[in-house]
Amino acid sequence: MKVSKIVLLAAVGLAFVGTATAAGSYELVVTAEDGATLWRLPVSPGMPVVLKYVNSLYLAPTEEHFVVDPPGFRLRQVWSTSDAVLAYNSLPTPYTRQGWYFASSVQTFAPRIVTRIGPVGRQSLTVGDRDVPLFAAGTGARVTLSVKRAFLPSSLRRLLGR
Repeated sequence: MKVSKIVLLAAVGLAFVGTATAAGSYELVVTAEDGATLWRLPVSPGMPVVLKYVNSLYLAPTEEHFVVDPPGFRLRQVWSTSDAVLAYNSLPTPYTRQGWYFASSVQTFAPRIVTRIGPVGRQSLTVGDRDVPLFAAGTGARVTLSVKRAFLPSSLRRLLGR
């Protein structure tokens, strides 16, 4: 292969990576208390992220609805099958209905989400169309969710198998 073809291929590759990075490539990173990475998921601004669990006090299925808002998350709504969960957490009224759930609209930014895996909660995370079983980290584990700029765009990571 001639040197000019190699230079051209390298330039095209750099342009692809530069364009994808400029457009914004992010990942949701779930880390354990010791800093170990448990999961990495490609995300984009505005992507829905739902933290699901059973509230340990009221034993009520509860969902916290966020969207990715780099460098963190924006909480939009909290849903629970018990309005007592919403009231206990001093969430704004009036509560609306979303099927079986009571819902409270919220507008709060969180740079990261920290949760401790309880024996009752069975915490899970839905990121876009992917489900992540946070409870698999083990009872008592503390996990942190954060949004990081991805070094490589998700399309290139998929090509490389990462």
